[in-house]
Amino acid sequence: MKILIIHFGALGDLLLSRLSLLSLRDFFKQAEFHFIGHSYLVSLIKEEMDIKHIYEADKFLFLLYQKEGKKLWEKYDKIVIFARKFPCQWQENLKNVPTLFIQTIPAEDIKIPIFEFQFNQIRRCLPIEGKLSFKPLKVKNKRSFTFDLLIHPGSGSPFKNWPAKNFVKVIRHFAHFKLGLISGPADEAPTQEIVSQLGEASFKLSVLRGHSLPEIARIIKDSKAYLGNDSGISHLAAAVGTSSFIIFGPTDFHLWRPWGETTIFAPKIDCAPCDEVLRRKCPHRKCLEQIRPEEVIATLKRHFCL
Repeated sequence: MKILIIHFGALGDLLLSRLSLLSLRDFFKQAEFHFIGHSYLVSLIKEEMDIKHIYEADKFLFLLYQKEGKKLWEKYDKIVIFARKFPCQWQENLKNVPTLFIQTIPAEDIKIPIFEFQFNQIRRCLPIEGKLSFKPLKVKNKRSFTFDLLIHPGSGSPFKNWPAKNFVKVIRHFAHFKLGLISGPADEAPTQEIVSQLGEASFKLSVLRGHSLPEIARIIKDSKAYLGNDSGISHLAAAVGTSSFIIFGPTDFHLWRPWGETTIFAPKIDCAPCDEVLRRKCPHRKCLEQIRPEEVIATLKRHFCL
């Protein structure tokens, strides 16, 4: 049996689908799995899913809209699509192949974690009993850096970022620890702000730039704790099983919390969560300001038994 998984999501989206993906792998034990997605992301789960072939998303997305994709689709006994919507064109072009559509994001009135929402759909379509226990993501790279506390101050949107001044307070409090700061392509602004505010004390902080995603996964895996915003890297931290402390502001932690053991900091304010339009217009970011660095520091101290 050959099964094709289609998932065009970013890092956090893919990891939120991991419970459902592993459940499919467990249910169809003898099946051969192929995958259409972003190869640099899918490679993270290739081993645990035993994926035989990965098609690059950018090169194959168009086939869902064209009849020419028929030859590819008919190679498979089943196709599973993870997406927000299932357009009519996709349905028409896939009508000759048994297809399971998994809606990735629930309606506004559904307040359960996205990973559970997706898994519930799988369970309604397949005779799966119970739910898989959390399994840490396997990391292949050799051990490298080891940090007491690893911090990621950015995210896919600056409107989700805890103020740099608050991260600085945490860093100053744990200055005697071995500290690492993850800085990806979208994180340079908050990274520079933190380094600037730390001044001469910044020499104690290791700033991690230019690492591949598998390398970052290994570094997080080998660290004792992780602190970050609602971001794909935070989902990765939870996935590899590192003790993760995640700050939510304008996004709904009831939906977007990672699959795994995490400590969530979330505001108690009427205007949060809010949608993306309001998020961009917000003049005050009270939701993020409400989460005090003293609260985060106290929680981390309890974790480290200080």
